[in-house]
Amino acid sequence: MTRKVYYFNKELQKVVERGGEEDMQSFHAVHQDTMDPIVSMATDEGLVFTSRSAYKRHLKMHGFEVTGGSHILGEKEQRARIEAQKAKRRADIKHDIEVNLNKLKWGMIPLSEKEKHICQQEERAYREYKKRQN
Repeated sequence: MTRKVYYFNKELQKVVERGGEEDMQSFHAVHQDTMDPIVSMATDEGLVFTSRSAYKRHLKMHGFEVTGGSHILGEKEQRARIEAQKAKRRADIKHDIEVNLNKLKWGMIPLSEKEKHICQQEERAYREYKKRQN
């Protein structure tokens, strides 16, 4: 899809469509507020926007902040956010492990004979390790 590009012509004092390269000396770029149609993700109404400024106003009205990317955050804030995400994942994993270990101990998870043997070996190795630590 090709877009027409418009410029402000100083001599004519009006916005005109871009001509050849020889016309470029008297033209100055005009900010284009139009964009390809985009559906708003702020609401479920299915609103379609073709104007950048209208879309940004709509997002701001619904509590979103248009920052242009995470590069706006400082390095310290980015690290803190990443560490918080990692801590949450570790807590979720730890919880899942505890739940599954309890299910295993209470016999709620069916095991094959080979898996039971492996569990017994691991338990024996863990008890020996604890003895060596004391």
